[in-house]
Amino acid sequence: MKSLGLLAVVMILLVLAACGRVLPKDTTLSGQTGTETTSQATHEPEEVDQTTVSEDAPAAAEDTDDAAASDDIVQRVELADASRGETLYNQMTDTGFACSNCHLLTDGRLVGPGLQGIAQQAAYRVEGQAAERYLYNAILHPNDHLVADYPPDVMPRTYEQIFSEGEILDLVAYLMTLRDPNFLPPENIAVSSDEPAGDGDGETTANDEPATD
Repeated sequence: MKSLGLLAVVMILLVLAACGRVLPKDTTLSGQTGTETTSQATHEPEEVDQTTVSEDAPAAAEDTDDAAASDDIVQRVELADASRGETLYNQMTDTGFACSNCHLLTDGRLVGPGLQGIAQQAAYRVEGQAAERYLYNAILHPNDHLVADYPPDVMPRTYEQIFSEGEILDLVAYLMTLRDPNFLPPENIAVSSDEPAGDGDGETTANDEPATD
């Protein structure tokens, strides 16, 4: 009887020992599975982030190209002070008169052409040239493009010495506020050449376009 009891105890111990070996293996496998799942979850957000960056890159490149293609005068006029330009427009200069002495703010003729809607008209004076650039050049180089029926050498060519660069930009900013609600774009560009118009004898052609201010 004692032998049977000892045998039973030994068998129970062997069974328990066998169970003890299985449990750690299960635990280890469970840990490995959890590690693999965690690793996969960690890599998925990285792939999403890379996709997001690649989609945003072309948009940034396009913005850079657009900025590079812009006229620097247009950008600087946008930052200029139009109210200061209005003051300069009505201010007496070393020439002995103000811009307002020669240019009306209507479409009427004075010494020079009227400026009603000049902000819109200027965009059609020279093909491929922004209105701001045209007005800037018209102040500094008034003989380059004369309005039909206006002789050359009437508007002074000394504003580059009279006004600072910033003041000229302010003047252009003010001129860009002079718009005509009834303006209709012309069918053709008024001026197609950058060559000075007129030969100095007071004669002009139909293609001669404006000196502004």
